[in-house]
Amino acid sequence: MLVPYIDEYKKIAMGFLSYRKDLKDVDFLNKELELFQTKNHQLYLYRRQNDTDFVGITAVNTGEDFVYIRYICLNPAYRTGKNIHHIFEDIENLHSDKHILASRELSSMVNNWKRDKKIQGTKQ
Repeated sequence: MLVPYIDEYKKIAMGFLSYRKDLKDVDFLNKELELFQTKNHQLYLYRRQNDTDFVGITAVNTGEDFVYIRYICLNPAYRTGKNIHHIFEDIENLHSDKHILASRELSSMVNNWKRDKKIQGTKQ
């Protein structure tokens, strides 16, 4: 389940974002958090359906007809394809009218997820 970032989650978000090598500098990290509080840039904290604790964070940019997934940072114990696919599904549910795109780092995972969805849809 994706929960929109708010300032109350700043320390939690900073912890997840610190998993990214490019976000180790605290000043840059703060600027990243500021950027993702604008209309077309959102951060979402992720928790699994029946859990109360967050296990990751994702950053997305939205356009008129697309949503672009910049990155996903998960607690190492939760870095599974299943959790990543749940995040993709949640993003799709939040932005059902938009085409999902992803960074180079995530594009093969998004393509696999889309393929799996298509295969599952044809089986029903």
